[in-house]
Amino acid sequence: MSAPEVFLLFARQDRDLAARFADALVATGLSMTVDVEPFVEFLEWERRFRASAAVVAIVTPSWPDGHVNAEAAEARDAGKLFVLTCGRVQLPPRLAGEPAISLDGWPGGGLPSGCEGLVERLRAGA
Repeated sequence: MSAPEVFLLFARQDRDLAARFADALVATGLSMTVDVEPFVEFLEWERRFRASAAVVAIVTPSWPDGHVNAEAAEARDAGKLFVLTCGRVQLPPRLAGEPAISLDGWPGGGLPSGCEGLVERLRAGA
């Protein structure tokens, strides 16, 4: 059985943070779709998003309005959203009330504290 796929949503300005988080999850044996690679055709991107076992939204002060909020809300409605924050942020209205784990102070490398539940949940569903 292949590893559960995790889809990562983030602001373009947070590409380095997203890449470090993706590396930490991949090190646990999970599979990632990260939009840090060259542009992926929209239909392929949408297929990966919908097929993912989980969607991780990294919300920072750079978090964009618009389609990213809609995608995060869709993942929430599907029961597969996991929210991380970094910096002084207030969750956007569509994500208000969602539990969130802070990445503040996380130096990269190993899995951020509090993210073990995501890994366990995905492995249990694999």
